[in-house]
Amino acid sequence: PFLRPPAARLCTGTGGRTKTAREGRSRRWGPVSVLETVPAGLVFLDYLGTAAFAASGCLVAGQAGMDTLGCVFVGTITALGGGTVRDVLLGRLPVFWFRETSFLLLSIGVGLATFFGSESLETVGLLRADALFLGDTLGLGAFAVVGAQAAISAAMPFSVCCLCGMLTATCGGLVRDVLVGRRNQGILYSGEGEAGALYAPT
Repeated sequence: PFLRPPAARLCTGTGGRTKTAREGRSRRWGPVSVLETVPAGLVFLDYLGTAAFAASGCLVAGQAGMDTLGCVFVGTITALGGGTVRDVLLGRLPVFWFRETSFLLLSIGVGLATFFGSESLETVGLLRADALFLGDTLGLGAFAVVGAQAAISAAMPFSVCCLCGMLTATCGGLVRDVLVGRRNQGILYSGEGEAGALYAPT
């Protein structure tokens, strides 16, 4: 219960001005979640991308010889790293997965499932290269749009919005490659990241 914002209620500020429950929550918990400013379809793709990134990060760590903890950690970093960098740069603290813990739990859960159930998941086709690529692609676009929308909601210039979209989409993969000693390939995604950022709804 103590992790949840207080129940919606009205409070009167200085000068008799009435503040909404959202304003009260923002004062206590930081900026309103950027997911509240994007279409529901993008929220679904954001979760899909988080799962795909966590799975791919776990697989890369496994190929590098890491144990359970290492694979789950790298998978989680891959899924959440880009959004974390974005929030820190924009001063949106605490970062999004502190407030939207479902992303953290999803990343850890997918990492564990990928590590312990890789054979079963591969049997049903969820770990095929084309399936992971499709999830990565959809998630990449969603991450770029959500990242750009976060910058838009912070009244950032157009160029900064595009940069935030690109960083959200690519930084997790860049950190993953550094952690496992893999030649960095995440920057190859930057073109798609920029294209997704340009789509961000205003």
